[in-house]
Amino acid sequence: MNKFKLYHPLIMACFYFALLLFFGYVDFIMNNPDQAILTINGFRIHLFMVILIIGFIGFSSFLIVYTYYYQKWNKGNPLSLKPPEINEEDEGTQHIYTIATKRIYMFYTTVIPILTLIAFYLHMISFELSANMVVYVLLSILTIHYFLYYKVIWDFMK
Repeated sequence: MNKFKLYHPLIMACFYFALLLFFGYVDFIMNNPDQAILTINGFRIHLFMVILIIGFIGFSSFLIVYTYYYQKWNKGNPLSLKPPEINEEDEGTQHIYTIATKRIYMFYTTVIPILTLIAFYLHMISFELSANMVVYVLLSILTIHYFLYYKVIWDFMK
């Protein structure tokens, strides 16, 4: 198993954590609009623009590093939408990944309708969903997704 497949969950977790920080920042600014503009040496700096510039530099750096390692470890097309879990290795590993992927798809076919019903119910009772709650739900789904995937692989590697 190559390292790229092992690092992929960490990459996604970092993405969701950055998304959570961004939503936290937006929530903070919405509650404290006087904190949105800083004055440094007479220059008025919008904090949101600073966050956007830092985010652009960070995301661009991430894409460069991601593309480099993807090319190095997988010899594939970095712009492909095919997830790194699906690969063209020998028949044994293909069988393992097929079983793992099948379990994940079964998980999604049950969790998506359940979450849809919960969201509909919360909407009907006029419960206000915050952006942080949505990110927490996505992070939980991501954690369960990778737990199921690597548990199947671990069971076969024993």
